[in-house]
Amino acid sequence: AAPLGVMQPWLPALTALAMIGGAPLAPVESAAAADGSGWCGGFAALPVAVDMGAGAWACANDTSSLQQVLADAVASNATLLRMAVPPGSRLSLDGAAIVVPPGLRLHLASSGPGATIDAAHASRVALVRGGGALLLDRMHIRNGRAVDGAGGCVLVEPNGYFELRHGSMNSCAAVNAAAPIGAVAFTAESHGGCIAAFEAHVQVLNSTLSHSAAVDGAIIFIAGGVLRISHSSLSAASASREGGALALLYNVSASLSTVLIQNCTARLGGGALYLADGAAAELSYCTVEGCAAGASGGGIQMSSDATARLVRCQITECTAESGGGVAVNGASLFLFNCSISGCSASEDGGGMLVAAATGVAILADSILSDNQAVRDGGCISLRGGSLTMEDSELRRCATLQDGGGMVIQAGGTAVLRRATVEACEVRTVRGRGSALYVHYGGSVELEQTLVTRCDSLMYGTIFVEGRLSMHSSSSLTHCTARDLGGSGSDLSARRGGVLWVVHGGHASLTDTTLSHVHVYNAPEDTGWGGSRGLGRGEPFDTGGWSRRGLGRSVAADTDGGRARPEHKGGEGSLGTRRLTTEAAPSPKAFPPPAALVPTTSFAPVSVDPLGGISLINVSFLDCTGQNPGASAIYVHPKGKLTAAMLHIKVPCAGWVSEVPAGTLTPDPRDVHTGPFTAERLAGQANSFTPDPRALHTDSFTQEPRAVQTGPFTPDPRAVYTGSFTALPPAIHADSGAIVSIRALSGSQRPGCLRSPNALVALLLSGEAALAQAEWRGGGADGGGGGGAVG
Repeated sequence: AAPLGVMQPWLPALTALAMIGGAPLAPVESAAAADGSGWCGGFAALPVAVDMGAGAWACANDTSSLQQVLADAVASNATLLRMAVPPGSRLSLDGAAIVVPPGLRLHLASSGPGATIDAAHASRVALVRGGGALLLDRMHIRNGRAVDGAGGCVLVEPNGYFELRHGSMNSCAAVNAAAPIGAVAFTAESHGGCIAAFEAHVQVLNSTLSHSAAVDGAIIFIAGGVLRISHSSLSAASASREGGALALLYNVSASLSTVLIQNCTARLGGGALYLADGAAAELSYCTVEGCAAGASGGGIQMSSDATARLVRCQITECTAESGGGVAVNGASLFLFNCSISGCSASEDGGGMLVAAATGVAILADSILSDNQAVRDGGCISLRGGSLTMEDSELRRCATLQDGGGMVIQAGGTAVLRRATVEACEVRTVRGRGSALYVHYGGSVELEQTLVTRCDSLMYGTIFVEGRLSMHSSSSLTHCTARDLGGSGSDLSARRGGVLWVVHGGHASLTDTTLSHVHVYNAPEDTGWGGSRGLGRGEPFDTGGWSRRGLGRSVAADTDGGRARPEHKGGEGSLGTRRLTTEAAPSPKAFPPPAALVPTTSFAPVSVDPLGGISLINVSFLDCTGQNPGASAIYVHPKGKLTAAMLHIKVPCAGWVSEVPAGTLTPDPRDVHTGPFTAERLAGQANSFTPDPRALHTDSFTQEPRAVQTGPFTPDPRAVYTGSFTALPPAIHADSGAIVSIRALSGSQRPGCLRSPNALVALLLSGEAALAQAEWRGGGADGGGGGGAVG
């Protein structure tokens, strides 16, 4: 036998085929051999995956000769039949499918452009009985139709074998007897538009399968057994329930290599691929593109202990209600060097949804980018289960509600190692956590992870109701939070924070840096609405989806555009498999007592009443807040701050207190205080703010890069007017806050003109913070030269 070089689980099936005995079939005289060559026009045999033995070739250039030769082989109890079909010929079956009986191995082959077998919608093309084997080489299968059964073109019974090489299948369907040709009406058993197999072995190599329909597995449905697809494309198929292209069930072992799946749809789950009931699949160098599902898993849906391993695969431009790219519910997914991009969800999980306590997703060297969800989790929604990301990235994801990058709901646990979360956003004012939203009962751990450039309109970059741990050189950088006037609607005070720990939440930061993180209070009249985009002026693209259901059909090819996600398909042996992704019961969110309402504050780190934060070896570098508030940490009554080895590098200047309507939004990298006469960095008069790169004097004549005389015209790249406030204290703790700080140090950059005493006074404020403060030491150059005080 020719070596397969395939997965080990396939060997039992091959052994069973090798045991099929019998003598080779004698040569059969036919009109096809009358050209004198004896090989149907010079046909040359190609290597086959399963050794067919040393049998003779028969010729079939029409349907009658094919059926006659096959009947003669069956009558003589042959175990091997090789038939050559002249290239370019077309065999019409006339309602009689090719039946391969037990014990017979049938090889139909052509050469060049291949030959066509057309069932004319009158029957399926082939039925492979248990113990039989059918190999099609350079054959094109058309218009198969299975009535009240599975396998629109080919049905493979238990212990059967089917292989298609260098061929194609299209216009196949498994339908109900009441449906006219071309219409789609399904029974629950109408699985596998092109191929259905049960405890069998199926291989598709270098072939194209398209334009098919079924209940589950619009192209291939396989329950148990082995499936291998290599260097092939699957496209333009539609399932009325699950598996727009493939449905893999009941411990099947599947391998897909260099496969393109595109433009496939399922009314419920798995627009391209559906796995359940212990199915295992390995995909390498595959692409899933433009697929859609009405419920979950626009690209791939997994449930019921299924396992999938994807290596160097791409999932792009897929859509669903939940899990636009992938949905994992009580299953295990492993992604290695893969990407999920441009996917969307009308509910949650634009790129990925992980649900149920046993749901597991592991991502390594992978990227989720440019995904979006209408509700939660622009890149990832974690509804229970666990997620591990190593050396992976979440970039440019967005949502309208919570968790622009990721939402971790009750029962969910996420671990990010050497990961990056960048440029993610929440595009409505009341959305929480532009990078991460950790719900009550959820937890996330960030190890050597960077969160950067994730601005928020009101409720922070990282919003913590559950548990957050950042450690091992993790960092939160270049993020800006704005309060647009609504944060006090749930509690009485208006406040803002980039890292926001609310009542019941806890954050632990160790060996972590927060740098260039800014918070300020935006005015009421900026014109921001409840659903405006984040500083871009562009509407959120929902892709035609509505939040409550589908705004467009995902099965337009089969239902006239009337598909709805509540459609459950027919009742049958498989039952309805709609993915249930309800979150685990979460601890009840509890508001703080009325006496503990927070005060108005704006700080990079905000700790609400009954929230807590622990800081060990943490640095704040050039972060700013706004009065009333703090430039590093603000702790409200009954909030808890525990810190050791805390360092704060205080910027030279404060933040703008307000921006009159019509003026430019301040650049967070350029903050100044008044009266602008003592700053070395920019010696200005009154409220004028020059370009921070240009050093000016009162006469504005000395700097050769910006020689100007009054009235001075500001640089449009960094210009704002209005009043400026002094820098707020670095740490402020309200009366009633619980504060424990050991080893706090402060510094300022060279050029700042504060004295050591002024720097000390700037580090702490508030009754709780100052109650037991004891200052010791002070750098030798602790004054304006940029030194530190202990």
